[in-house]
Amino acid sequence: MDAGLEWSSIFGFQMFGKNLGRKNPWLSLIPVVIGLFMVVLDMSILMVALPKITQDFQATASDVQWLLNAYLITLVVLLIVFGKIGDATRRDLLYTVGMAIFLYIRR
Repeated sequence: MDAGLEWSSIFGFQMFGKNLGRKNPWLSLIPVVIGLFMVVLDMSILMVALPKITQDFQATASDVQWLLNAYLITLVVLLIVFGKIGDATRRDLLYTVGMAIFLYIRR
């Protein structure tokens, strides 16, 4: 392996490239962690609400599993679709708009 070859260029993507004028590239980790925290918190809220949902709708265990699976499938499908859109557009703008929509819906 060539000593001058970067690790990221071996796999065909730019992960550890140039700094691009930013003072600290690790600062971009902050919004990602906040977004992940919001998803985990949202899932925790759903778990806390499940007994009340089960009681109010007289749902069976199978119905509750469908509810959880529907939430997970929706999350995964939107993640894939908007990941592809983010590849074609500005990721930072798409992430900000997505966070704003999520916060608006969850208010």
